[in-house]
Amino acid sequence: MLRILIIDDDEFILKGMQAGLTRLGYSVLTDQDPYAGEAAMRSQSWDVVVLDLSMPRRDGLAILTSLTPQQRRRVVVISAETDASILAQVRMLDVAEMLRKPITLSTLCATIEQVTQL
Repeated sequence: MLRILIIDDDEFILKGMQAGLTRLGYSVLTDQDPYAGEAAMRSQSWDVVVLDLSMPRRDGLAILTSLTPQQRRRVVVISAETDASILAQVRMLDVAEMLRKPITLSTLCATIEQVTQL
């Protein structure tokens, strides 16, 4: 069973992703707090981390820059961000994938499967 961590400040998105992925057989932990999510990311082993880019208090870019390159290869960034310079910074960090919100469950599942095959 794949272990997925989702960090996003939007409770609606978290609950939807968690319900859908759990129904499909994934083990899912979610966190709305970016600091707690980052701590969970570091303290446990995850097959994939889904990370929102725009969050209050600590954004996804700050979390990404604190990770090792190996850790970033398992991160799927999700965002509604349109600022090209921010998106370019994320791409330079060599994350597994970037998805634009809104995201369908089928797109998320396909991405998770692709990342875990690397």
